[in-house]
Amino acid sequence: MSDSECPKSELCVLNHCVRDSQVECSSRRDCEGADALCLLTGYTTHDGRGNSDMRAYCLQPFGGKEPTPEEVAAELARQNSTLVDAPPPRGPSPEERVHALLRGSPKGL
Repeated sequence: MSDSECPKSELCVLNHCVRDSQVECSSRRDCEGADALCLLTGYTTHDGRGNSDMRAYCLQPFGGKEPTPEEVAAELARQNSTLVDAPPPRGPSPEERVHALLRGSPKGL
C-alpha cells in the first residue's frame, strides 16, 4: 500500500491510511535511534473506517511515551461512549423458579 492509495488528506503508515495531521512517522526509518519503532495507536469504533483517531508515532524501546492530557481525555470519552446499560432482568432466576416449584406454584411462577 502507498500514499496514493489513501484518501487525499491521509498518508500510508504500516499499510494503514492515517490522517496526515496525526502522522509522526511512516516507518521505523523516520524515527530517531536504531531501536525506535513507528507504532499505530489502534482502531477506533465510532467511524466507518476505524481510523479517525488513529495516530502514528515513534516509540523508543525504553521509557515509553506518556499520553497527553488531551489523549487521555479522548480515550476516556471513547471508552465511555461504548459502554451500554445492562439489559433488564428477564424474569425469575432459575433459583426462584425451583423455590416456587417446591412451594407448589404452577409452572414455577
